[in-house]
Amino acid sequence: MRQLRTRPAVLRTIVNQRTPTEQVTLMHTLASMSDDDRSRLLDRFWDEVTDGLTAHPAFVEHLHQMRPHLPEDPSTEQLQAWMELADLVRDEHYRRSVREFFHHAFSSSRAVEATSPAQFERLEEHRLIEEEAAQARQAGLSPDGPRAREIAERLVASIAGLAAGTSGVPVDEQDLAEVRNSLAAPDHTTTSTEEAERAVPGFTDPLDRYVSLMATIDGTPQPDPEQTRANEQWVAAALQASGPQQEPAVP
Repeated sequence: MRQLRTRPAVLRTIVNQRTPTEQVTLMHTLASMSDDDRSRLLDRFWDEVTDGLTAHPAFVEHLHQMRPHLPEDPSTEQLQAWMELADLVRDEHYRRSVREFFHHAFSSSRAVEATSPAQFERLEEHRLIEEEAAQARQAGLSPDGPRAREIAERLVASIAGLAAGTSGVPVDEQDLAEVRNSLAAPDHTTTSTEEAERAVPGFTDPLDRYVSLMATIDGTPQPDPEQTRANEQWVAAALQASGPQQEPAVP
């Protein structure tokens, strides 16, 4: 029954892509894999790329849970994404690049601290502040008002706090000034989410394609660059409304 439900999506994909005959068998095999088969494929991938990784055990477990869930009646786009992802994680070069990336990213003495549940709770708190800013902008809240400035300042403190880690060392004024100046004059090449995630090594570079495919398979909406840019401009205007920015001290 599962194969019969999947077959229409397989046929739509073949027709749309004009797939060569030699790939049809592979496509059908991948599309007809059971949930257990897909789970084992991804288990082998995550076991290999995280083997010997210096990171908090909770983070390694979190990585193992990063897997898509193909619906019983997938769309052509979802099926194509699953097949690309299945090919991706079976590719030896890709597995090696992800493994090297992780082992390089978590080579510092702070790797376990940077991947602790406490640090990821901070990242989630940061995400909620960003969401609050986006909702305020969409609701028409003026960036000149005290409420907007308060949200923007919390965003500044959140990013600086993430960079400081969980050591308990208070964030100094120079760090705050650097973050504030960066957000008050965005260069539109990075978002504040990306700035925050830099403080928690993880979901970038080789994993970008994996995460994008997973979102497609799960039906998760992709970020809208225009909305992201509008949110950045709103935060920048709120910080500029706070007055002249303090220049960070020269070391």
